[in-house]
Amino acid sequence: MPRRFTAFHEWLCVVLTCVLLLATPAVPALEPFYAEYKISSKRMGIEVGRLERRLEQEAGNRYRYQASSSAVGLADLLTGDRRNEHSLFVYTAGVLQVLEYSYRRDGNKQQYRQARFDWDNARLFLDNNGTQQELELQPGTVDRLSSELVFMQHLQRGRLAPVYHITNGGTVHDYRLEVLQQETSVPTPLGPLQSIQLLRRRTTSGAERKTLIWCAPELNYLPVRIEGNTDAFVAELIYYRSDTLELKPSRTPAAAPGTPGLY
Repeated sequence: MPRRFTAFHEWLCVVLTCVLLLATPAVPALEPFYAEYKISSKRMGIEVGRLERRLEQEAGNRYRYQASSSAVGLADLLTGDRRNEHSLFVYTAGVLQVLEYSYRRDGNKQQYRQARFDWDNARLFLDNNGTQQELELQPGTVDRLSSELVFMQHLQRGRLAPVYHITNGGTVHDYRLEVLQQETSVPTPLGPLQSIQLLRRRTTSGAERKTLIWCAPELNYLPVRIEGNTDAFVAELIYYRSDTLELKPSRTPAAAPGTPGLY
């Protein structure tokens, strides 16, 4: 083969490789973070709870996502409500695959749910307050906590899935995510944040549930405001910290009585 043709062939291969790399969407990285939200009653206009979320990387490609919430003030005196969720998953080549999920609620109402994902045999094992069942594990199924991370990843890629299979540990529901506004400024205790407004809608049988979510591109599309239509509560981001960014109000609010201080 002539040397000139060989050089041209090598140059062409390099060019095509660069084009393919540019055309392939980058796989979003999972950046560990800590976030705190305040939960307010829209009817009374007062804070009734605190919610914390923490993403941590364990060994290799294993991650743990945790959420804990507690009632504060009068709501704490009346209910003593405490909730904890844990999701353990692996993240490989941009795909999040859940291994285990658990949910516990303490206070006036006691509740426990757990899900175990057996991907090798396509089986989902659920435990709802001691009532166990085994279901077929559909591809892409996640738990309700890690689904938030999946939404964030899909928003970073600019492509939402047509349907999301999500388990709460007791059953599996299908949800759809719809973009209502591409760019909007939403007021938060941290100041106004540029966000995308989304509608999350449960499409399986039973009472329809809709949730409005505002996600901030600056925070890798982390939700900064959440409103549900089935209750009168709203959750707002009040603190965020990652390895590269920290956001907090200019004046640090005092922790509610009985609530551990964050700052």
